Amino acid sequence: PAVPVTIVANKCDLQGERVVSSQEAIALAKELATLIKGSVALYEVSSKTGQNVVLAIQDTFLNVLLWRSCDKNNAEAGWCTTM
Repeated sequence: PAVPVTIVANKCDLQGERVVSSQEAIALAKELATLIKGSVALYEVSSKTGQNVVLAIQDTFLNVLLWRSCDKNNAEAGWCTTM
């Protein structure tokens, strides 16, 4: 599978000062997903209020763990270590 990709859009608490709209961010995520033939997570976060920050980090970490999981294909490619 493709490498997990996460787009984190900051300052969602400042709607009036946006440079990139939600629709543009969604379009970018879809375009990237097509290019990499995988999924792209998109989070709108606020570092000021903390909105969605923990969720974005946790989900990204989980996606990397799942991607690196020790299935047959990853084991054969040398992506995982057996303990």
